[in-house]
Amino acid sequence: MVKAMHVAEIDSISCFAHTLQLVVTDGILRQPAVKTVLATSRSIFGKFRYSIVAQHQLEELQERYGVACKKLVANVQTRWNSTYNMLLSMTCLSNGPSMGLDEQCS
Repeated sequence: MVKAMHVAEIDSISCFAHTLQLVVTDGILRQPAVKTVLATSRSIFGKFRYSIVAQHQLEELQERYGVACKKLVANVQTRWNSTYNMLLSMTCLSNGPSMGLDEQCS
């Protein structure tokens, strides 16, 4: 990456990386469906992150149903893969209704 920046005669890799991050984020957030999925995921994360009772219930349900995911991950706008990691961590809840999570998340 550094060599490519040098060949392209771009002075600051951090400035370029930041600009690239802004462009990608803006492009993603212009999609209404993506905005909805991210907002829903953040809401679910918040429910389990800030409620000790919900955290314990989630752990119990995961143990009962043999779900491998143990911890939900939040996204941070300044971290490159955090949105992907958040959505990936949410996949462990894909069997939510069968685990009783539909009642927990409402």
